[in-house]
Amino acid sequence: AAAEEIRSKGTSKPVKIDGELMQKLKKRAEVEANPNAAEEERKRHEEEMRQRWEEEMRQCQLMVEEEARRQQRMADEEAMRQRQLMEEEAKRTEQERINEEAKLAEEAIVALQKRLDEERVKRELLEEEARLAKEARDAEHQRFVELAESNKLYETRIGELE
Repeated sequence: AAAEEIRSKGTSKPVKIDGELMQKLKKRAEVEANPNAAEEERKRHEEEMRQRWEEEMRQCQLMVEEEARRQQRMADEEAMRQRQLMEEEAKRTEQERINEEAKLAEEAIVALQKRLDEERVKRELLEEEARLAKEARDAEHQRFVELAESNKLYETRIGELE
């Protein structure tokens, strides 16, 4: 009927009608046939628009919530990364302190070893001096004994000669 209407308005050739135009023409025909149809169509259209708006709002809300979760995840990851860095720094600082204490202990051990070596050398020198002094005393004693024996012999001989 709509195609016929278009032909009767002055064109002798048939007009090519696409799907969208055909729907508009059908709706117009329905509106003309039923005067309340326009009001119903307007209400239906408003309801569709309201539902579409509500769906878009839900989608926006979901996107906002997802973005909030993503940012929270990023903040949590950053906090965990910072905590790990602080723990690593604390471990490194502790290791440096331990290394420094070990170095100081090693230096103290080396100093004590050097002191022990010096004391050992002093003791060996003192022992050597004591040994030499004993040998000198023993030699002196031996000489004294020999002199005493020699003196006895001289006295005995002098006594014999008298």
